[in-house]
Amino acid sequence: MTKGGLCLVALLGAFLLAGTIGHDPWKPDEAYSFGLVYHILQSGEWVVPTLGGEPFMEKPPLYYLAAAASARLFSPLLPLHDGARLATTFFILATLAFTALAANRLFGRGHGVRAALLLLGTIGFAMFAHTLIPDILLTTGFAVAFYGLCWALERPLRAGALLGTGVGIGFMAKGLVEPSMVGIAAILLPAVFREWRTRRYVATLAWALLFALPWLLAWPIALYQRDPMLFREWFWINNFGRYFGFAELGGYNEPFYFTRTLSWFSLPAGILALYVLVRGLREQGLRIPRGLQLSSAMCAGILVVLGTAASVRELYALPILVPLCVLASAGVDKFPARLGFAASVATALLAVCVAAVAWGIWVFGVIHGHAPEVPVISRHLPTDFDFRFHPLFVCCALAICALWVATWIQRPGPQPWLSLWAANLALGWGVVMTLLLPWLDNAKSFREPFESLAAHLQRPGCIASIHLGEGQRAMLDYMAHRTSYRAETTRQTCPLVLMQTLRDGKRPALPQGEWTLLWQGSRNGENKERFLLYANDAFSPILTSTPLKAPEIADSLSNR
Repeated sequence: MTKGGLCLVALLGAFLLAGTIGHDPWKPDEAYSFGLVYHILQSGEWVVPTLGGEPFMEKPPLYYLAAAASARLFSPLLPLHDGARLATTFFILATLAFTALAANRLFGRGHGVRAALLLLGTIGFAMFAHTLIPDILLTTGFAVAFYGLCWALERPLRAGALLGTGVGIGFMAKGLVEPSMVGIAAILLPAVFREWRTRRYVATLAWALLFALPWLLAWPIALYQRDPMLFREWFWINNFGRYFGFAELGGYNEPFYFTRTLSWFSLPAGILALYVLVRGLREQGLRIPRGLQLSSAMCAGILVVLGTAASVRELYALPILVPLCVLASAGVDKFPARLGFAASVATALLAVCVAAVAWGIWVFGVIHGHAPEVPVISRHLPTDFDFRFHPLFVCCALAICALWVATWIQRPGPQPWLSLWAANLALGWGVVMTLLLPWLDNAKSFREPFESLAAHLQRPGCIASIHLGEGQRAMLDYMAHRTSYRAETTRQTCPLVLMQTLRDGKRPALPQGEWTLLWQGSRNGENKERFLLYANDAFSPILTSTPLKAPEIADSLSNR
């Protein structure tokens, strides 16, 4: 490997680690995901995913089990949440490996490196590559299944084993979504392309079903034996209910949502894949290469499910990046080099600006003891944060900058613009997620308010919650070591109530009775959502303040 290649590998390694370790679980996804991991670590229970003392049946438990194992493995060196997040890094590396193998198989040696670089450099992938979410494992399952289909017409047993295992991994990550997407793609291949209408392909599907069955049956059977109602909640409500919309879970679909999202989410792989598709159809006519057939069918299967689902989010599009990057790898050499280099220069200017702003904010903060008081910053982040000199973070940021400069000087690879694109992304992300990570964590973490809250939870008895989100209940359990009972779903009467205000700052109604406000707080930089702790005098007659009725509390708070 050349010096430029080594610099690029080191830079991309720093990119994968920057933002993966060194901060608490952030809302919305990480907080509740780690709550499920924490329950496994505390209880050893894996059949029923549990969040804040209640069953949480959105997804099967494979990702949470893997994250719990990773947290336990690295616990002597790292906090549990950082160790758990390293499971994402492992699955990212596995996804890159199988994506590269698929590209090499379909388009020849050398294309695997291009596909891996494209995947790492894709905007949507970079957004979630450091996050504690099961969608990363789902994407890994797609990569394994996709590589299995690459062998379907030559090695049915190998293809079936990989395809079935990939579908099983995806199923144990997020339920029926991957079997549905891969199933549609598997049907489209022989329906559209004659090349796939063979006995070997049928044998591949048969072997795939055999290898997938243990994944598809083991946990659902265990769950049904434990509690048939929880099985129904997972199978019917969180799969079909979320897809068709009658469960009212997740964001609602919008016309052409993923058409708009993929236009930027898949950059630059999406443009290259479209270029390869158009050029292939124009040059090959009806004789479409197998790589184009398989990639197109997999993209179509994913888009059919995403486009017809009632619930949408950007991260749901992660799996489509695998076939897009494999297809795009065939166009890297054919894409106009000048155009690619121009795009790399443009992203380099943007990355340098982001890095320069990060350095500027950090230097200002260290000198003055607080962040610049700029409205665009103060609306989202605390300007009174005490910036300190962290030698490790500063050295990492300097190393990332030096590696980026060396990569640009060496320009590794037969098509340097692709390497430079990935390096630019690593520079911008890496500097921000080293120098400014303590500041971002201070704003996004629940540690400060919940550790302050813990000091006011010394009195015995349970604690009820009102309008407390899933991530907040999970972090209350992890950081304050108290499990809350949702007043919305339980009739249990508790002497303490923890309330979270609405997004507009208004307070939900308290239960009947006389309540005294004991504590209130919020995350740093949060201007709307606050936490309020109340005590009921019927359970705790000795208080430091005179009991107030619920309407009077609202009046007193509004005057503060």
